[in-house]
Amino acid sequence: MRRLFLNLGLVAIAAGALGQRMAPAFASDYRLIPLGVVPGHPGGLGAIEFDPNDPNLLFLGANSIEPNGELYKIRVLRDGQGRIVGYDGRAALRSRAPQIDGGLCFSPTGVLFYACYPTNELGQITPNSVGPLKTARLGAVGINSSIGAIRFVPRGFPGAGSLKLASYTSGQWYDVAIRQDAAGTYDVVGSSSIEGSIVEGGAGSAAYVPLPFPQFAKPSVLVTEFDYRSVSAFELSDDGCPLPQTRREFVTGLIGVQGATLDRGTGDLLLTSMLTNEITIVRAESVPARITGGVVLQDYVGSLANLPITVSIRNRTTGAAIQTLSTRLNRYGAFALDTNLRGRYRVTVKLSHWLRDARDDVSIGPGTTLGVDFTLRNGDANGDNVVNVADFVVLRNAFGSRRGSAGWNEMADLDGNGSVGTSDFLVLRKYYGMGGA
Repeated sequence: MRRLFLNLGLVAIAAGALGQRMAPAFASDYRLIPLGVVPGHPGGLGAIEFDPNDPNLLFLGANSIEPNGELYKIRVLRDGQGRIVGYDGRAALRSRAPQIDGGLCFSPTGVLFYACYPTNELGQITPNSVGPLKTARLGAVGINSSIGAIRFVPRGFPGAGSLKLASYTSGQWYDVAIRQDAAGTYDVVGSSSIEGSIVEGGAGSAAYVPLPFPQFAKPSVLVTEFDYRSVSAFELSDDGCPLPQTRREFVTGLIGVQGATLDRGTGDLLLTSMLTNEITIVRAESVPARITGGVVLQDYVGSLANLPITVSIRNRTTGAAIQTLSTRLNRYGAFALDTNLRGRYRVTVKLSHWLRDARDDVSIGPGTTLGVDFTLRNGDANGDNVVNVADFVVLRNAFGSRRGSAGWNEMADLDGNGSVGTSDFLVLRKYYGMGGA
């Protein structure tokens, strides 16, 4: 069916039938920017993803869904505001990637996962391999043939950290269990289909939308729909999968739409077409400079919702705070803040009894700076950014108290279970002697 559609699509292009546009509900807040054909790319452009360690390096699928599929790489050029404006040179071969489709993403350890169509497999390319070091058969764990979209759910979203796959053919979304092996690749050890998450239209790729973004009030995901020639927005279930009943067309008229990824530096959405071999950018016009990210709080079982957070934007050399902003986490540990600053900064985060954490080189420009994530160590009961005897005294004075009782001190409830007891002293001991950024 897809190969037939490709042939029909070529006829449509020859007839000048391209009419990609923002859906009416989004047209006032977003615009489409053609980046053009990728120089040096052999054709069959599908999957697309940024290098997580280099914001100017793109990986691109070539000869999509063919046995001679490949992965190419190309650098991008940016303007003074950090927006992508073109290509830097020509695309070069990165590795073989037989049957590569639209799904492409990096694991937390740097392994590049890609969807194989129509073989229903998960290819894995390691940083030093020139082809897939492992190809996992997905039918063996109950995943319907054949997959399309692949994505790890980012921090700050429901289902954060889990791997999601979507069947291009059936539209079913899956939660997938993986286990790293001795070679650094992964075994797929199980899957569960998400009840009520069947998205028709041929899911080729997916990108989670940072909050807040124009016209997005709830955690959402954008899904490329090859068969419908569109990209649609879906609100998320508690599992981090799309809710079909919330579908809203985002972009229409995208013949051959396949890959999708977000530019972490600006929040721009990049889309690929298998038929035109072009990349199109979807850009939000009304978004100020915004920082979004997620927080992991160590040794804490309480609710994350509405916890106050202090974010400081600092000089990268001196560490001096230039701007300090306050907000609250959502229930998934995500935050978003607007700033009038532009440039490269050190960003720090502090919450009540956790030690401050830092990201040392954050580029802030117009649009949204994505994925500024932090992991905070616990135990700072007096809030001075050091875990020492002074924090022990705070816990000792509140020992045995419960929320609402005499002597209660929220700062002493390190693990968030609503009481101050032995478990809180164990948290203190774990981080004793440590200091924050």
